[in-house]
Amino acid sequence: MSAFIDEHRARFGVEPICRTLGVSASAYYHRATGQRSQRVVDDEKLLALIEEVAERNYGAYGYRKTWLTLRRHGVQVGRDRVRRLMHQHGLQGAKRRGKPWRTTTADPTAEEESGSG
Repeated sequence: MSAFIDEHRARFGVEPICRTLGVSASAYYHRATGQRSQRVVDDEKLLALIEEVAERNYGAYGYRKTWLTLRRHGVQVGRDRVRRLMHQHGLQGAKRRGKPWRTTTADPTAEEESGSG
């Protein structure tokens, strides 16, 4: 795809070719330069801080407490960004709003044993 665009860019321009082919012009330029986006670089740095907070707190903090801890330490970051990164990398807190994680689901057809007798 990139070779085709390179071959015809002088005649038609990159953006019209990409629009016609249904591909992103920014993706073409990214492949051409080989540079990673600033967001990816910043996300990697932030993820290292998130993992450090998680380790320091024994993996008990969810995204909200992790976000608050980062802000307390001077890291200006959005709560949803912390949530996205934690979700993408499988990091989660030990509890959810005061309730322990459910590990089993009750069988509604099972009969309850009576303990009296």
